[in-house]
Amino acid sequence: MPRQTMHLTATGGATAAPPAKPAADPGPAREGDVVLTVHGMTCAGCVATVERALRGEAGVASAEVNLATEEARVRVVPGTKPSVAALVSAVERAGYRAAPRASTSSSEREKVRLAEERALRGRLLLSVALGVPIMVVHLFVHDQDRARWLALLLATPVQWIAAWPFHARAVKALRHRTADMNTLITLGTFSAYLYSAAVTLAPGRFRASGLGTHVYFDTAVMILVFILLGRLLESRARRRTGDALKALLTRRPPTARRLTAEAAGGEPGFDAPRESVPVESVARGDLLEILPGEVIPVDGLIAEGRTEVDESMLTGEPFPVAREPGDPVAAGTVNRIAPFILRATRVGAETTLARIARLVEEAQGGKAPMQELADRVAARFVPAVIAIAIAAAAIWLFVGPEPRARYALTVFVSVLIVACPCAMGLATPTAILAGTGAGARRGILIRGGEALERAGSLTTVVFDKTGTLTRGEPVVESLAAAPGIDPARMLAAAAAVEAGSEHPLA
Repeated sequence: MPRQTMHLTATGGATAAPPAKPAADPGPAREGDVVLTVHGMTCAGCVATVERALRGEAGVASAEVNLATEEARVRVVPGTKPSVAALVSAVERAGYRAAPRASTSSSEREKVRLAEERALRGRLLLSVALGVPIMVVHLFVHDQDRARWLALLLATPVQWIAAWPFHARAVKALRHRTADMNTLITLGTFSAYLYSAAVTLAPGRFRASGLGTHVYFDTAVMILVFILLGRLLESRARRRTGDALKALLTRRPPTARRLTAEAAGGEPGFDAPRESVPVESVARGDLLEILPGEVIPVDGLIAEGRTEVDESMLTGEPFPVAREPGDPVAAGTVNRIAPFILRATRVGAETTLARIARLVEEAQGGKAPMQELADRVAARFVPAVIAIAIAAAAIWLFVGPEPRARYALTVFVSVLIVACPCAMGLATPTAILAGTGAGARRGILIRGGEALERAGSLTTVVFDKTGTLTRGEPVVESLAAAPGIDPARMLAAAAAVEAGSEHPLA
């Protein structure tokens, strides 16, 4: 096996001599990108439809849509600037909802996802509440006219209310001359429902033709129950995998203590008046007071005071680093020893913490090579499944046993429904989302799906540290007392001395 190596920079693992400056700036996002938030996608077929709609707009060089993060990243042709409104309109014409990424805050996106999840839960509960009685009817009294009418009355709300979003999206896909998982769901469940409704309304004709009066209301409803349950679990998984990104952003305090005036001579001073302001209102050049134990809210330079700053969330170093006037400090790090005055240099989305969070978010939205392959296969998946279902039904219709039409319908519906969940198109982006999120929670920043995929074939990992990998914080390994000293008393005395200390060894 050839030897492969990867150079990793972890943010919470190894120890080394503290650097003189904070970690390097992650850098801005790529210029020319337009990022849209897209809602309503349910499978890889939806991804292909949105990508095709975006690539058809003038000035678009490429479009990459991620199902798990519900984002579309558009790369424009150099020298051109497509209208964002035109891109949004293209997505909406394809049957989905879109908005510029910058115009939708994380809280707004979270509200939309929670609303969609609540709607899914309501549709699932309706399907279960009506589906269970249908199953009971079919098990015990399925071959009676009254039982069929009762099943029809129970199945109709499920088909026209709980399953309506599937049917609406399937019709939109048909208008755009494409097919997706919603097409399979609609064809499968509607075929079973309409056939069963026809049997219920005219049982005599079906008896006379030799088809019998067996109905499939239970099949149509329970298929929808399982599909809705799967969609609800997928929605929860996508929402929970964003917790790592939230954890990064919540390291920033919600408020800051701003000096409202400088001391005599224009110099900063601890005697200046202060006011508590939201961290979003801090501007470049503002003076902030940072007390011991507080998280630094923005990037800046120390204007007055000397202290030690815990930068482990950036560098992985367990010991605080000495900082004095003129030295830079980063948002998200912790002041340990003494108060100081900070002059803000980068605020909001410009801070190192915000850029790290943006890198993680971009990594979660990127596509791995395996995902691109899965999307290409999934784009041809639905037409292939429909063709196979028609062919299988035709074979049973012409050479199958009697009643041929009933067997052909059963085979047609079975092939369509078995193919419905589309785990292939969803598994890869969800795995990337979960993997990058798990890494971020452990202090490891993964730049994208390609790096995550390649990491699976590594045989050697080289760490740029002193040769030791630790937990990133000092721990007591053993206790040794001098002769004649009671270890318990010595430990109690040490604890009493260090109880009020903020030093890391305390």
